[in-house]
Order: sequence, then structure tokens, then C-alpha cells
Amino acid sequence: MNPARITLGSWIMGREGWSNVDDADSMAVIHAAFDKGIRAIDTAPFYGKGHAESLIGRAIAGQRDQWIIATKCGLRWEAGRGVFHDLSPARVQTELEDSLRRLRTDSIDLYQLHWPDPATPLEATLAVMARAIDKGQVRQVGLCNFSLEDIQMARTIMPIASLQHPYSLLNRDVENEILPFAQSNGMAFMAYGALHGGLLSGKYAHRPSAPKGEAKSYFYEHNKDAMWQQAEPILTTLRKAAATNGSTVAAEAIRWTLSQAGVTTAIVGMRNVAQLESNLNCGHVPTI
Repeated sequence: MNPARITLGSWIMGREGWSNVDDADSMAVIHAAFDKGIRAIDTAPFYGKGHAESLIGRAIAGQRDQWIIATKCGLRWEAGRGVFHDLSPARVQTELEDSLRRLRTDSIDLYQLHWPDPATPLEATLAVMARAIDKGQVRQVGLCNFSLEDIQMARTIMPIASLQHPYSLLNRDVENEILPFAQSNGMAFMAYGALHGGLLSGKYAHRPSAPKGEAKSYFYEHNKDAMWQQAEPILTTLRKAAATNGSTVAAEAIRWTLSQAGVTTAIVGMRNVAQLESNLNCGHVPTI
């Protein structure tokens, strides 16, 4: 597998929503990823309320120019209200300035709208992005988790460099519209969740049970029998491919996502260096 096609994911580095995560391990993963040729990292203020961004800023100090940094804006959490979407111009500007400070950089390579915000006109949000580009604070703009209709609308307002959506053997919805659109319009496609929160890593022999509140339980639905029933035959095929190729189940799952037409990069989170090694050890693409 070409490490240059992997983007290091950092949701887990924020620690909130994930158990048994250690900052020292996260720092080690970033350094080991760099040594192996990974040069892109994806983060967001929402990951640990800025914790992941701050950790990344410390980890890449002295190497900033050798990394492509992608971060996001527009996903908030407040006590008493919980999680909500906010792409209002004032909020976006505040998040941008905070991200620049935490990441210890003058410019973000790819600044992405994390989720759509129906309460804010897209034109207003993208106007802030355009000004940030003019100031040199942002180099390119991307969209995450947006519908095709909103993507098309955004492209009438300003250039959109990339789309980020979940894409794995357990979630292939983007094959219907989003991925073909990105491919036909020359847009980078960033696939996240290639391991479906670890469900396709090969470490589970039976349906896992994640504590309530962990991302694995609500975002990746590990606790649902239907998800495990869908995963079992896929894992059987991946295990056979890994045995044949002298690889790992996790790497085979990642390689499958990367092999699909139109996919530019797979965003993969790593809890520790051992997971990094496992994820990059890949042979031939499994046929599933």
C-alpha cells in the first residue's frame, strides 16, 4: 500500500468518544506515520473540543511545511444543548482563528465544512471561506457529509476542492451519486471510516459491545446485531484475502476502499503504532 494515499485521521486523538486513548501514543503515531511516508492529517475542532488539533500542532512542530493539514468547522457542542451544526459566518471565523492557533500554523491547506447547516445560507458561509483564502489563511475548501444538491450549489459559488464521506465495505452509499460526481468533476474524494470504527479490523470474532457514548456505539453502530450480521461475511472474505496475501484484515479493508475508482485518499485513525503497522501491511485487493 502506498502510504502517500493514506490520510491520518485524528478523531480518536481527541479522546472524547473513545476509550483507552493516550496522548503519548497519539504523538507516537503521528511521528511514525511521517516516517512511513504519510504526509496528510485530517482533524476538526470537534475532536475533543480542540484537543486533537492542539496535539497535532505540538506533534508536527518543526515539520509543518511537510504536512498537508485538513481541518473543519461548523460542528459544535454546548452543555444543555448537545451537538449541533453551526456554519454561521461569525462562528466559522472564530473556529478558523482558533484552529490556526491550536495547529500552530498561518495557513490551513484544506478547510472543510464539517456538516451542512440548514439554518445558515451556504452563500454566507462560503463568503467567509473566500475571504480566508484572500488573506492566505486557507488554501482550499472542502465539504464533508453534504448532499449532492448542496455540493452542486456550493460549486456555483466558489471552487470546491474535495468531498469527504464515509466509504467502506459496510457503507457504500456514495457509489450512487457522490463518488461518480467527484470523479467526473475532478474533485478529490476523501473516504473516512474504511474500517468502520474498527469493525473491519479483524480483531472481533463476535459482535462487539461498545460502551454507550462511544463513537463505536452510536456512529458506527457496533452494538447492533444487524451491523454485525452484515459484517460477518465480509470479514470472512477479508480474512481469506489476508491469509493469501500475507497481510492483515485491516489493511485489506483499507486497500479495498483505496482501490475504488474516484477515491483519492482513505482517512484512517490509529490508536497506536501497532495499529499503524497493521493498517499499512497490505497485499492484493480482495474481491467482494
